[in-house]
Amino acid sequence: MFDIELPGFISKDALLHGVETKTSSSVQIPRDDTYESTSLDGLYPIGEGVGYAGGIVSAAVDDMYVGFAVAKDLGLYEGDVVSFGKGLKEHRICEVLSFLPHPRINHQPT
Repeated sequence: MFDIELPGFISKDALLHGVETKTSSSVQIPRDDTYESTSLDGLYPIGEGVGYAGGIVSAAVDDMYVGFAVAKDLGLYEGDVVSFGKGLKEHRICEVLSFLPHPRINHQPT
């Protein structure tokens, strides 16, 4: 059914699927210290809908930590999220990024 409605959504190349919920969960899906589900390998329960956050900001922080955990699991990142944040601050990457033009904003003088 999904492949009929959304061709290509389910494929051998799909790495990540996520769903959005509109309510907080009163039940928490257990996960280990690598943020992976304790009952299903390869499942990373994230955010408010699975009981690990209580709002948009805490859900975003949880998403960030789980994203780093998945990247480490796939061998795409070595280190930790704390050292990454310190590196951004030390090299002033955030300040540089804030000056880059946004694709949806017209930067031409009026």
